[in-house]
Amino acid sequence: MNQAEPTSTASEAEQNARYRRNAIRTGLVIFVLGSLLLAIQYSQLGTIDGAVVLTAVATIAGLVCAILSYQNRVMLGVRILVVSWMTLLVGSNLFVQGLGIITAIVMIVTISGITRLTLPEKWTPRAIPVSIFLGVIAVLIDLFGSPERRAPSNEAAINILGLILILIYGMAQLSHFPRFRLRTKLVVTITGISILAVTAVIATVTISTRDTLTDTAGNTLYNLAGSQALGIGEQLSRQINSLEALALNKALQDSILARTGIYRDQSTEEAEASVAELEQQWAEAANEDRLVLLILNNTTSNELERFRQTFPNHIDLLLTDRYGALVAATDRPQQYDLSDERWWQETYVQGFGSSYVGEPYYSDRWNDVLIDIAVPIRVENPSGGGSLIGGILKSSFRIDSFVTLLEQAAFGETGVVELHVKDNVEVGRNEGQDVALFPVDPEEVAVLDFIKESDEVFVRDTFHDTESLISVAGVNTLAQEPRVNGLGWYIISYQTQDEALAPVDVQQRNTIILGIGVILVAVFIAAAGGEILTRPITELTETAVKVTGGDLTARATISRLSAEDEIGVLASSINLMTDSLSESIGGLEERVNERTRALETSTEVGRQLSTILSEEELVKEVVNQVRNAFDYYHVHIYLLDKNKNILRMAGGTGKAGQQMLARQHQIGWGQGLVGQAAAQNSAVLVSDVSKDPVWLPNPLLPDTKSEMAVPIAIGDEIFGVLDVQQNITNGLQETDVDLLLSITNQVASSLRNARLYAETHQQVRQQATINEINQPIQGAGDVQTALQIAIREVGRAVGAKHTIVRLVGEQAPTNGHNGHDQETDIA
Repeated sequence: MNQAEPTSTASEAEQNARYRRNAIRTGLVIFVLGSLLLAIQYSQLGTIDGAVVLTAVATIAGLVCAILSYQNRVMLGVRILVVSWMTLLVGSNLFVQGLGIITAIVMIVTISGITRLTLPEKWTPRAIPVSIFLGVIAVLIDLFGSPERRAPSNEAAINILGLILILIYGMAQLSHFPRFRLRTKLVVTITGISILAVTAVIATVTISTRDTLTDTAGNTLYNLAGSQALGIGEQLSRQINSLEALALNKALQDSILARTGIYRDQSTEEAEASVAELEQQWAEAANEDRLVLLILNNTTSNELERFRQTFPNHIDLLLTDRYGALVAATDRPQQYDLSDERWWQETYVQGFGSSYVGEPYYSDRWNDVLIDIAVPIRVENPSGGGSLIGGILKSSFRIDSFVTLLEQAAFGETGVVELHVKDNVEVGRNEGQDVALFPVDPEEVAVLDFIKESDEVFVRDTFHDTESLISVAGVNTLAQEPRVNGLGWYIISYQTQDEALAPVDVQQRNTIILGIGVILVAVFIAAAGGEILTRPITELTETAVKVTGGDLTARATISRLSAEDEIGVLASSINLMTDSLSESIGGLEERVNERTRALETSTEVGRQLSTILSEEELVKEVVNQVRNAFDYYHVHIYLLDKNKNILRMAGGTGKAGQQMLARQHQIGWGQGLVGQAAAQNSAVLVSDVSKDPVWLPNPLLPDTKSEMAVPIAIGDEIFGVLDVQQNITNGLQETDVDLLLSITNQVASSLRNARLYAETHQQVRQQATINEINQPIQGAGDVQTALQIAIREVGRAVGAKHTIVRLVGEQAPTNGHNGHDQETDIA
């Protein structure tokens, strides 16, 4: 204990120093980043608003955190930094729109990162729920905040920064993930999956809905532009048709024929000179002069007036002859000769022209925007050869009806339909609600040109300084009349993108709110369900730790919830394993005790055997000691007869052993387990004799279930075999082999010692006998006496009843006898 306390104190001090360094660095980083953000905000806004003030506060808080941390007041500094940072991320949504989700993500990432780096671990689980709650508040403020808030200066950069923070945070969490508790892993995993799933659903639904609604709105604009273009074209076509019908009026036809008759006897030059003279008179004449009255008060003028009353938008009608001279008019024009007017020239075209529709223009006289519509009046050619243009009927048509038609087609708050004519001029109403002509902005002209050249039915672009959906359709007629279709007029229908996609924003807002609710519910369920699901595993882990620590009484609790699942199976298995381990350890301890006693017995046996010098007594003592010490069913010993390679039974336990000894039981070399053990000079174990084909049953031992034969040997020298039998299947194991090998080694040594002792004792006796015989022989006077003494003593030494010594010697040859051996017996 005295050593652990200084180590713990040193570790805590080192950790506090690390928190202090991290807090200083974090504060300085926030201060630098905040300063850069302040500079960017002020340079783009040019003024100070609430978001700039909050950024300044968070920037100063970073410096304050660094200073306080340097003074060892880390907790206070980090709290100031975290609170100011949270205030910035939440409050910025009050002044800037579209930052809710990204500020929520940044808040969760940065707050958890700051607390993890600068405060003890217990603060991170407390800070994360608070940051999540404030992140939800930030999203709600962004969704329901004032629409007058300014847009972010660089939304793309902000989103990219947010994605980078998410990736960094995700990688950091993954690196720490293996160290999380199981419940934390489950909550984090479910929360992450929920966020990804909800985000994917929101993104998919929003994108799909936005695309669908955009296409719908664009097609609506396209259809609207097309219908209005067709409506104006048809209306304009009807005005032309009305004038053409008027041109067929008999009064107009008669007046043109009458005027044509005046020029019958004049050449073209003379006719033009006559018209020029009348032009001069017209310019000088007053309204009451006869020339003016002839034009304004004739029958034809009356027909024109009646037409104007029927069609009030035709405000100025007149009729000219084929030289441009006035024939009739509803109002006095400034000129009598109108042959220089564009409408007249493009309608006449040397007598072969057609109807004409001019461009809109503003008339100071009528204080209105008009278009000139002229139609030719055809009469029979006096010279023959068909008809020719004898005169031209022209009307100044007020186009405010077109504007009214377009205004009626306007929709929503920003949906507008406009008429654009040649030279990039827009026809509309000015502030005084009078129809006027307006030049189109060059940038908008570029957009419109792009739309007209595009194959798309609508485009999304900036129009009137606002992101809008725009569609264009050329003014046309059902009959495809060139005089209308060729005007080059077109209708523009557009609507701001915000209004067109407002349902998407509403749906997106509702989806986000629903998604937040789903995520919060998922987190709650994950937290509650994680506790329920992981409690059995936690308890199981605690049980395993206890068992590992040696507490074999610990058992895993199997709840009703997890009784039949994998956790229940695992708990049951651990309990069974613990039971088995407990039994095994108990049995092992018992076996260890038994083996300890056996080893002690083996040692005692060995000690006792070492004192026995009689081979017979040794064998008898071995089988009895082994049988009694280890409670074997039967034990016997075979000794090797080297001359005949036979293993003869030398001792055995019980009546079976006595009977086998009486029968002089023996086993051949290599036969049965005993013969194999001797031949292989290694122990042979059969745990279940019923399954061993080599095993030789013995009727005197009917209950044998397992048997083991262990050679009695020293090196390669075989003395015999110790055979042990048990009346339990698998009653003999490898541990018995090791135990009996130690005993047979001692038996082998004892046998060798006994045999050496016997040989030595025999040699000593023989030497003593020889000495006893030598002493009397040495006292004999002659050979004969010595031989008699030797015969007597040898016979007495060997216990013989009769002893003869036969001497063999060589005799010299004599007459009639060859030399040969001569034998002499001495009794």
